Amino acid sequence: MDKRAQMRDLLQFDSEKNRLFVVLSWLVVGGLFLAVEKGWLTAEWTLLIGQLAYFPAMKKSWNRETIKHRYLTNEEAKRRIHLMTILSFMSFPILIILMYGWITNQIETPLYIGIMVTGGVISIIGHKIYERHMVRLDENYVTERELKEEREWGSA
Repeated sequence: MDKRAQMRDLLQFDSEKNRLFVVLSWLVVGGLFLAVEKGWLTAEWTLLIGQLAYFPAMKKSWNRETIKHRYLTNEEAKRRIHLMTILSFMSFPILIILMYGWITNQIETPLYIGIMVTGGVISIIGHKIYERHMVRLDENYVTERELKEEREWGSA
């Protein structure tokens, strides 16, 4: 089991497009927007539905990490491979609560934007630190940068 085979599997997984899922997602977003505008749904229900809508994205991320898990040789790396999916699942409700506070004018717009930008920067930095740590644990771990290069040059 080498990195090239892992890259092929990941690229194949990433290239699988589910157009029906995308269309249905946009229909749900449009339907929720219409329902809130007409007063059929409250903002709380809309945000709860939004939280439930995160599950397919989490499942895709989990499956992608499972592909990486198959190729890892270090036990410590195998235990930590799903850490980013778990952390994003735990942080998503915080984003929903912040969005609710902004929609209901409990949080001012500049504060909301500041929190979101700061959280995004922290998330990006955290992901880079996580990837560096995983590469140190196991040389078979494929980083996003390596996958990007593979997409560009296509030697896998």
